Amino acid sequence: MKKMLLMLGAILFASAIISSQVFAYNYINSTQFIRMPARSATIDSPDAVYYNPAGLVKIKDGFYTEIGNTFVFKEYSHKYFKASYTDNTPVLFSMFGYIIYKKDKAALFVSNWVPEGGGMSDYRNPFGIQTINFLQGTGLYSPTTPSYVHAYKFWVTIATGGSYALTDWLAITAGLRTNIFFYEQVVGFMKLGSVSKETHRAHGVSGWGGLMISPVKEFAVTAIYASEAITRGTITDKKLHYSHIAEERLPAYVGLGVIVKPHEKVNIQLSYQVSFTEQKNYGNSRIVFLPATGRFAQEFSFSYSDQFEPKVGTNIQDYKGKLTHAGGIGAEFQVTEKLMVSCGLGFESAWLNPRAQNPLDPKLASIVVGAGFKYKYSETGSVDIGALKNTYFKDEMMYGLIKLNKNVWAASICLSTKWM
Repeated sequence: MKKMLLMLGAILFASAIISSQVFAYNYINSTQFIRMPARSATIDSPDAVYYNPAGLVKIKDGFYTEIGNTFVFKEYSHKYFKASYTDNTPVLFSMFGYIIYKKDKAALFVSNWVPEGGGMSDYRNPFGIQTINFLQGTGLYSPTTPSYVHAYKFWVTIATGGSYALTDWLAITAGLRTNIFFYEQVVGFMKLGSVSKETHRAHGVSGWGGLMISPVKEFAVTAIYASEAITRGTITDKKLHYSHIAEERLPAYVGLGVIVKPHEKVNIQLSYQVSFTEQKNYGNSRIVFLPATGRFAQEFSFSYSDQFEPKVGTNIQDYKGKLTHAGGIGAEFQVTEKLMVSCGLGFESAWLNPRAQNPLDPKLASIVVGAGFKYKYSETGSVDIGALKNTYFKDEMMYGLIKLNKNVWAASICLSTKWM
């Protein structure tokens, strides 16, 4: 009986969207981006595979590989009236890599990266996480409020495609992406164990196409369109032995880039990207009700819109996203034959309307500053190292009584090799 009451308490108050989406800048796919947050027009470098695959037609013929990892050190802080909650769980694994074969005018490749998530959240408070209580509209300081929420989430994207130079000044690229989503959450009470466990696995396919115009070797303009990634799968509640079909999405986007080489040892890049389709509301009317308690067994909507905005109809998966604008500028300098240094500045606008924010994992506007270097340790091998500081704009509600903030540092390293 005691266990059943605890379980019902968790069902009433827990959230299933503590996702740890650690990158406000949504397209940190490589060390090269960490050290220079503007890569949309990259040419003459194999890392173009992540941002401007058409640029691969400019690299030398051969077989290329890369493997790397990004380390993220974060602190999320959330103030709710007099209560404050923080999470500083580091992200130690966010791996990426590619295989490229370039011959004459064509290039074929396979690449993978983590476009979002990849992190863990762990919120604990022996007196209960009162934010959850408040959002579910049950009154403050209920004794059944869970005292910890532990979750992790990641996306993995595997891209397969090619590029081809139609002329000396025009190249095109296209391909497909396999998108894999995984999410797991545990909610419970300290010293009493978990009372809610949930997993969500989904997958789907998306694609992209783009072109590059380079009338002279010192200048290039690129454009790429990537379709929306819609992954469908099953959410399973391991305590109630209940499962249902649901989906996750990554937005479609258009990326534009310009690269200028004012000197043979210097290149300057400008990047702009707009992500869309997330501003729509996507709904699922399949829902299970408990008397006087509302919904459960669906991913519990955990945002301030639950409290401040009325719910109408049956649209219970309400993304409330906005157009996201991201841009950057950066420069690379060839210091010696073996050493290249770079730095850059980028920004991204907020993803969500304020009242649709998940308070324990807000999506906030940010400015990023990155720097690093590339060292060629042999004729065929090189290592890239970079560091990036993500500065967020705090989100506030109710005259400052509710505050959402993040602080993130990222460091990355990768090894690149040309085999033939």
